[in-house]
Amino acid sequence: MNDDKRKTQRRPLLVEVRYEGAGMRGETRISDMSATGVYVDVMNPLPAGVSLTLNFALPDGHEVYAQGVVVRSESRIGMAVMFTRIKPEDQQRIAELVAQAV
Repeated sequence: MNDDKRKTQRRPLLVEVRYEGAGMRGETRISDMSATGVYVDVMNPLPAGVSLTLNFALPDGHEVYAQGVVVRSESRIGMAVMFTRIKPEDQQRIAELVAQAV
C-alpha cells in the first residue's frame, strides 16, 4: 500500500503463516505487519476481494488466528490482507509489536 493510504503503523517482520481461502491453502511467510493487516509473500496470490483465514505465530510464540480479505494482489510477489475478524487482544499484541520498532 502507498504510505499515504496507511492509517496504522506498519513494520517489516518475517513470520511463517498458514492461509486458506477460495478453495486453496498454503504455507508461506508474512513480510510486513500492522494491527489492521499483513503482507503475505506468495508466488500465486489470491485475487483481490477473496476472503481467507490466517494462522501465524508472533515472535514471542503467541498464536494468532484471523480472518481477512485480500485488498491487493501482485502476481509473483504477494498479497496485502486486511483483517476482517481478529481477537482484540491479538490485534493489541500486534500493535505493541509494531510500536516497538518505531
